[in-house]
Amino acid sequence: MKTWNLMTNDNRMLRRLCLLLCLCVLVLPLVSCYREEGEAVAEVYFLDVGQGDCIFLKLPEGGTLLIDGGEADMFEDGLSRFLKGELLDKIDYALVTHYHADHVGGIMELLKENRIKTLLLPDYTPENKTK
Repeated sequence: MKTWNLMTNDNRMLRRLCLLLCLCVLVLPLVSCYREEGEAVAEVYFLDVGQGDCIFLKLPEGGTLLIDGGEADMFEDGLSRFLKGELLDKIDYALVTHYHADHVGGIMELLKENRIKTLLLPDYTPENKTK
């Protein structure tokens, strides 16, 4: 598994890639109105994982991206159930926005099961540690 720190100067290109991906997610609904019949589109899922956030994307080329993972105690009923229903064993990219427990819990569970290929992390500071 690869892990990158998005906030170091060495990873400017990776930050730009993540920004571009986020912009694509925001613009995709507008562009999809003009797609050809039968053309593949990205699928975006907002999962119920308790108080935290969890967004899952299936990209047209077949790749997957998970943004945050919700709370660990909601993993079995939320994220894990969704992934089983989608018949997904591994996630290509997982992005942690910050280190609060209601955002990283599910991702930590996936890491325990070795189900994430590439993990994207923000800088760690005492102010953004898991609460």
